[in-house]
Amino acid sequence: MPSWIRFRFDNGDTALINADEAYFLFRLEEKQIEVYAMITPPGQDVVTQPICVFPCEFSDQVAAAEEMIFDAVGKEHSLTINLDVLEEHAEFLNHVTGVKMVLQLLHQGNIRIPLEEGLSDLEMFEPDENQARTEICHFEEMLFTYLDVPNDVLRRAVLSQDVDTPFNVDRDHEECDDHGYHQYWIVTTRPDRNYTFRKKFDDLVKTLIEKEGLSWQGPGD
Repeated sequence: MPSWIRFRFDNGDTALINADEAYFLFRLEEKQIEVYAMITPPGQDVVTQPICVFPCEFSDQVAAAEEMIFDAVGKEHSLTINLDVLEEHAEFLNHVTGVKMVLQLLHQGNIRIPLEEGLSDLEMFEPDENQARTEICHFEEMLFTYLDVPNDVLRRAVLSQDVDTPFNVDRDHEECDDHGYHQYWIVTTRPDRNYTFRKKFDDLVKTLIEKEGLSWQGPGD
């Protein structure tokens, strides 16, 4: 049974693709999905022009489309794609990635976070307008999003040396022949703390625990 992929454009136009007779290119940098016919039309040696180009607003929408299309084809299902659907699924995939990372921390008891060199501790958490957010700042936001912890949970541990923070944060480094000398943060859980996920992520957390085997000691366990 063929899988039919319907692309619905913002102007109301649609393109219906038989996934068994086409191949897809998911171009993250160009933020678009290109569809090519698998069967060469008469008079052509090779297929050079796509039969459909679906533009996206963000690269993570392209990644979401790739996951959705391959899942539909694998299950022999049909699928309708538009920007709203892709945005919703991209947000879901971002949550999957974030919850996995937090579960990894709770499961292992620690996690490494890349440390950008040449910045003070304050600049790590308060970048100027022209500076990209640091990895530790991004991870702090992730912890606040998924766990019931303060929004400055890592900043307090680093800047104020607060001994009552839910996590310990230390610096470390390593040297290797391939990459040379580099530093990283080590975020560590504390044995005297219970960590609770925010309620709205309970179902996703349970699913990932069962799928990934990332068990952890929750409150009351």
